[in-house]
Amino acid sequence: MQDNRIFNTVKSTVDKSIILSFQNEGTILLLADIFQTCFGWESIKRIRDSTLSGGARIDPKFVNNAELSDVQFRVEGRVFYGHKIVLVTSSPRFRGMLSSKLCEGNPPIVQINDIRYHIFQLVMQFLYNGGCETLEVDQNDVLELMAAANFFQLDGLLRFCEAQCSDMVDLDNIVSMYIHAKVNKLIYFFKELRNF
Repeated sequence: MQDNRIFNTVKSTVDKSIILSFQNEGTILLLADIFQTCFGWESIKRIRDSTLSGGARIDPKFVNNAELSDVQFRVEGRVFYGHKIVLVTSSPRFRGMLSSKLCEGNPPIVQINDIRYHIFQLVMQFLYNGGCETLEVDQNDVLELMAAANFFQLDGLLRFCEAQCSDMVDLDNIVSMYIHAKVNKLIYFFKELRNF
């Protein structure tokens, strides 16, 4: 009974070519026992995205809209328009950026490095929409968005990315997820990954 459970768990979670490369049932059961010992029985739990609020909701038409804009960002050589009141009330990082000498000119122009334009746009959509309800993020962008959320100190967006990542974890990406969870200080997700 125990051997069947181990075998079925491994069959459902491990690339079948690994299992099929072994002809001996004893070897398969040993491999299954090793995987079970390393990864446990349960799949990673879904992290609830309960704290997704990004602050006050502003009309989404103002995202990257020059109308009434009082700050500009240069991201990958392109201009992105913003509104200080939205940014400084939602993010300590933006507050620091916009109150320092990093932004000069009238309107101030802030250079954003190491964040791709469409990731920055997702960050701004989160801020202007006041949460993640309308945010559409491709799976390939979640880890990069997580890093941006961490950089801009946006806890709600970080929790959203954490929840998205918990749905994506598998044997192929567990190491990458573990590293990102540790770097971005995602304590709950980090603990869940250690139990994966």
